[in-house]
Amino acid sequence: MERLFLFEIKKGLRKLTPSQFKNLIGRVNRFSEIFSDDSISSIQKLNPEVHIVGSDEYMSPNSNIRNFIREASYVRHDIKDKVENILLSDVLITDDNRKEYEMLISRLKNLESGINSDESLPSVHTKLGLLV
Repeated sequence: MERLFLFEIKKGLRKLTPSQFKNLIGRVNRFSEIFSDDSISSIQKLNPEVHIVGSDEYMSPNSNIRNFIREASYVRHDIKDKVENILLSDVLITDDNRKEYEMLISRLKNLESGINSDESLPSVHTKLGLLV
């Protein structure tokens, strides 16, 4: 796949953020596909064709495609992603997300030994528990 046809600039009720838009473009050609070919022409896949189709049939009537392209493709300003994955080091564990964090660590601990040495977190010990 070397091109992307985008019929809507929204994800759910909100427009795609610059990070989401760039991530979507990056999915057009995976790096493994680009660098698996020995030919130099495969490097061109790093620059896929992106077509934003302004159609009344698919796109919201109040969508402003010009503003979206200007905002989503601008690369000189700093883009601050909101980090929501609590397993990443940049996320501060607070009272609001501590329960979710401990549940995820407990699951990971049960999937892979050595993930976490905190013995206060529950561990499964039965064959059935290890399968779940």
